[in-house]
Amino acid sequence: MRIAVRVAGMDWVEAEKFRKRVTTFEDEREIRDWHRTFIEGAMKTSGCSAEESQAIFDMMAAFRGYGFAESHAWAFALHAYTSAWLRHHYPAEFLASLMTEHPGMWSHNTLRQEAKRYGIPFGRLDINRSGMSYLVEKEGDHKRLRPPLTAVKGVGEEAAREILFGRLAKGPYRGVRDVYERVRVRPEALEELARAGAFGRLQDRRDALFQARALHNLQPSGEKTLFKTVPESPPFEALAFADEALWDYATKGFSEVGVHIVDLIRQRLRGLGAAPLAACRNGWVRTAGLIIAKQKPSTAKGFAFYMLEDGPVRMQVVISPQLWERELLTLRDAEVLVVEGWYERTYQARTLRAERLFGLDAPTAS
Repeated sequence: MRIAVRVAGMDWVEAEKFRKRVTTFEDEREIRDWHRTFIEGAMKTSGCSAEESQAIFDMMAAFRGYGFAESHAWAFALHAYTSAWLRHHYPAEFLASLMTEHPGMWSHNTLRQEAKRYGIPFGRLDINRSGMSYLVEKEGDHKRLRPPLTAVKGVGEEAAREILFGRLAKGPYRGVRDVYERVRVRPEALEELARAGAFGRLQDRRDALFQARALHNLQPSGEKTLFKTVPESPPFEALAFADEALWDYATKGFSEVGVHIVDLIRQRLRGLGAAPLAACRNGWVRTAGLIIAKQKPSTAKGFAFYMLEDGPVRMQVVISPQLWERELLTLRDAEVLVVEGWYERTYQARTLRAERLFGLDAPTAS
């Protein structure tokens, strides 16, 4: 705007209109009048030659879609530097705050995989240790993250706070029944906490879930009773490791132990000849991953860009307009994508130009 005013002699209202048009045009015919106005104004106001005026105009037009105000760029740069410094020197604290506030597009599972990549372990969700936000716990020189009660789907801040207040007032909980009798909490929320493993240090998950459902049918929460007793739990089989992970994903969207959805179907993918993302090398590959992001920008000439994840490794898949039309239903409905195409890795960027693909459903909890 300052260039338009001082070089081309526009007033500030005209300069604002000029800025909007020149930084957003799609076809040069749209700015023909502004082009002529600027060239004539620069020659008249500043004594520039036609070539100099054209050169200045071309530099401004080249900023289309990429120009930042200086104050905006400064704020972004400061934020980026501060974030990078914190991530490098205090990765556990950085990830704890990131997972608590959860800005941006990445899921908690993707952020959990980032923690795995940094070598930061997770403690289990715990009815007697978890709080309202992701916590950093220290053991000697080592740190780990503890997920909050609110990480469980269906457990809001109000329910989590009541549980926390009850714990602070009368000490640690002894099990599902103790929570149910001491705190007014929705039965559905207590069941989800049981499925998510919040009572893992006190009771088996299936036993905790059984008791949560039984209590719901016997008495209101937040009340003790002298005569009604919870039926004794039947002898449940121990929950298999894969089932625990699936219960984690169903209730929290991630597993504290770092197991990824793709890990649970690794044998099936191996049978299909799909290599892990980490094993891909430049050239023709067949690989697979969980779809974590989809983009099809209007400016990409029909191309779509999917982000696949396999544990802590992510890869961008470039899908041509022809493949998009041919596999539209698969690309719409699939959760896990098996892709063949040309793979290229440049530093940390992994890109696969898809030639063929098909979809799989992610495993679900029983």
